[in-house]
Amino acid sequence: MDTKNVLLVLVCVPLACFIAGAGLPLQAAININLGRDVGHGLWSAFFSFATGAVLLAFFAFPRLRLSNLRTFCKEVRAFPRMVVLFGGTLGSFYVACSVLLTPLIGFGVFYVCVVCGQVATSLLVDSLGWFWSPVRPLTAMRALGGFVVVVGTVVFQLDRILGASFEPLYALYVVLALMAGCFLVLQSTWNRKVGHSLGSPWRGGFVSFVMGTLSLAIASLCTGVVPDVSQSTQSVGDTWKWLGGAIGVCVVTVWIVCPTYISFAATFSLTILGQLVGRH
Repeated sequence: MDTKNVLLVLVCVPLACFIAGAGLPLQAAININLGRDVGHGLWSAFFSFATGAVLLAFFAFPRLRLSNLRTFCKEVRAFPRMVVLFGGTLGSFYVACSVLLTPLIGFGVFYVCVVCGQVATSLLVDSLGWFWSPVRPLTAMRALGGFVVVVGTVVFQLDRILGASFEPLYALYVVLALMAGCFLVLQSTWNRKVGHSLGSPWRGGFVSFVMGTLSLAIASLCTGVVPDVSQSTQSVGDTWKWLGGAIGVCVVTVWIVCPTYISFAATFSLTILGQLVGRH
């Protein structure tokens, strides 16, 4: 392995995963604030995904031509495993949970549950080769590493966990948070497959955000709440409330690209470290 590849694998890829993880708590905080302004958390998640889809469109289609779009649509319709096109739906579930559950169970409990889901699923994906991923056998050291990550996360968030208020539906909220963590890893594997088939990680991310946007649009309409964006567009200082989608684009892109160079377990372990630092 030459010096360039060593620098990429040992420095650039881990740093990208760490920064992506640090962005997740920031994205959740931004979307929560936007949700307060527009009237419901699901609408803020919808706007986050919609802005992300628009941003990714510029990268996925640098030369916007009707013929290119037609070819892209044909490639999507001809995709042999249509289920993986719904990676964005899994991602939208996480974003919705981060907005709706954190006020109920607290950031500490939510992220511990997400971390547990991420670690367990990433180890399974690697060891069993799920969803077209290369098989990386589960060794004692890797299992120990996952255990240390979970325990470290619990210790790091212990004060918040102990200070959390327990709601009557607390167990359900915890299960949903665990599912959100699992879905993040599955979303990454599905988006990676789509990006590879379409010839570009940007296009894989674009499909993901479009599907997430559609899923959240349906969920948001079911709430019966009419979004009011006037509160979040009153001044230039409110622009930050619309940056959740941009952060999501960075995170999803990292999750599509980085597992090619390191394992899913390593990718999400570094992401978790970034989450912990981002929370503080």
